[in-house]
Amino acid sequence: MASIKFLQDIYVDGAIGIGDTTPQSPLHIYTGSGGTYTPNTNHDDLTIEGSGNIGLQLFSPANTYQYIAFGDPSSVNAGYIRYYHGNNDMVFRTNGGDRVTIDSGGSLTVSNDLYVDGGAIYMGSNANPIMDNSANSSILLIGDTTSGDDIQAVEFYTWGSLQLRVDDGESIFYSSITARSGITTTANSDITLDTTSELILGDDTKIVLDTNITTNSQMNGTIIKSVSSSTVQGVIYGLTTGTPAWVAADADLDVTTKLLAIATSTNANAGMLVNGVYRDSSHGFTVGSPLYVSNTAGTLTNTAPSGTGDYVRVVGYAIDANHIYFNPDNTWVQIS
Repeated sequence: MASIKFLQDIYVDGAIGIGDTTPQSPLHIYTGSGGTYTPNTNHDDLTIEGSGNIGLQLFSPANTYQYIAFGDPSSVNAGYIRYYHGNNDMVFRTNGGDRVTIDSGGSLTVSNDLYVDGGAIYMGSNANPIMDNSANSSILLIGDTTSGDDIQAVEFYTWGSLQLRVDDGESIFYSSITARSGITTTANSDITLDTTSELILGDDTKIVLDTNITTNSQMNGTIIKSVSSSTVQGVIYGLTTGTPAWVAADADLDVTTKLLAIATSTNANAGMLVNGVYRDSSHGFTVGSPLYVSNTAGTLTNTAPSGTGDYVRVVGYAIDANHIYFNPDNTWVQIS
């Protein structure tokens, strides 16, 4: 076979055709030693199909695979992509080590970090992502990111043990919760202790009532949710057996001797404050002095009632110009 050897650079202003230039006829490039070339028998190192597909392979009798090498394929540090015929594995290798492997079962193994920049990760044939960080979003979504699919729970494990399970509408912790910067709930969210659970205060721990409420007639502390009964927020009521169940407290009436509470809303079933801090803007009471149920229904006074038949009961103290600590005494006296 004749050969051509160029000793200097060749510049071509046009096209060069190599091999069979007839459309749809493949070009086979073979670097085997000796013998007569037979396509697909001598195992082409490079095949260019007429359809535009390119096939690369390196043949070894014991291990046949398609092989794309970057650099010297004989070097242990060579980078390559190879596809094994025997077990249908795809291997991506750089710097002497397999970095990514896709096996015949579809499993993907990444030997180092996996980066997903502004995209999503999906599981199985599910069309909804299990991890999503869209390019136009600052939120990283993890777990069941879309409703209407078959996923009903997401479980988190460490050391082989279940630590957290997130069901539809419920999160279950299987180990203790440690908060180093506080636990905050959003509006209308509750923290509920289930049956036999306990709230345990350790050494030097505290329950703090907010004494800086900024909205008038609002409050914080211990409440009870009772039967439906129309109320006015900020007014003091006593619980009775009649109708309505809650009656405005009045030093002239024995309702002052009942369970007393401040209405938190327009109905008792929304909550009645039995102990806590209440904001009454510019109340005018003497800070630190006792507060009593007044002879004017539903209000407080610094002056103890003195009329015949009046009930005298301490129900709290003014703690500053705008806030009252409500804590009804369990005892009272009636003026004779």
